[in-house]
Amino acid sequence: MLDFHGDVMAIQQHMSQSNEGKARRKAAFDVMNVRTGQKILDVGCGGGFFVKELAMSVGSTGTVMALDSSSAQIDAARQYCSHLSNVEYITCSATKLPFPDASFDSVVSIQTLEYIADVDAVLRECRRVIKPGGSFAAISVMWDHFKIHGANQELTTKIFGIFKDHCAHQNLPVEMTSKLQKLSFTGVLQTPLAFYLNTCHANSFAFFASKSVRNFAKNSGHVTAAELEEWDRSLEEAVSQQRFAFCSFPVLTSATVLGNCCLR
Repeated sequence: MLDFHGDVMAIQQHMSQSNEGKARRKAAFDVMNVRTGQKILDVGCGGGFFVKELAMSVGSTGTVMALDSSSAQIDAARQYCSHLSNVEYITCSATKLPFPDASFDSVVSIQTLEYIADVDAVLRECRRVIKPGGSFAAISVMWDHFKIHGANQELTTKIFGIFKDHCAHQNLPVEMTSKLQKLSFTGVLQTPLAFYLNTCHANSFAFFASKSVRNFAKNSGHVTAAELEEWDRSLEEAVSQQRFAFCSFPVLTSATVLGNCCLR
């Protein structure tokens, strides 16, 4: 599993600030029906980029609760949103939320749920704390379709095979509709947010994705330094010869809560 500290946290924040990261947040925002005065919970808030956007939208009469299991991420979010007075922060597990029933108008989680082994407990807790009429939005990646093309194929297959261990759920979107329906969410809708890039410059989502995959493989101990050097060389060659490509397949799952919830 990924440990969201140090270099990993920095890479994740760069990816969140990319055009593709911004597009994901906009897609989630658009289905949440955000209004002034609302109270919103961001599960797995990371560096606080969506927290800031939500807090500015709900205004001084609203509140955004920034939740993450990593104290380093919460510290980063607190610093990024330091000018906002309507943000609260909490470091805890999402499997047992410390909030009363029907506390929030919306709950959102962007690329977090696939990292939590007991995702059913998290979804149950999200359902519990959403008010009647409130919304739920989550973005998770179909990791089987998270690929780099153009570099040494054998090494790419090996490195991405190792990367499968970075999260608990490889293709969570496939399971989300049935999981939410079992919890009495209604109007479950899934929207593909897939994208394809053929650039790998230092401000590209693909660049930081390649760094994330490489770092995980290196730290796993299952790939040699020589193999990593060869993969780096072949990746640079693919980019220079314009035969590089990267694709990812995030999926936005949204739903609504119509009645009170007694889930425990």
